[in-house]
Amino acid sequence: MQITDREDVQPGDIVSWGALGYVHQGVATSSPELWEGQIAVSGGLDWWPNFLWAERR
Repeated sequence: MQITDREDVQPGDIVSWGALGYVHQGVATSSPELWEGQIAVSGGLDWWPNFLWAERR
């Protein structure tokens, strides 16, 4: 199932985001240390404005 609304993304979803001219993928995680506008993906952080879509298994 493809998710285009970032509010619907849950930990475990496969997230795709654009940065540095590439499309990156990772698994969404939860982190209590996130700043407003950040997403935790595969042990790293990125910004929600870079979010493209997610997929739920």
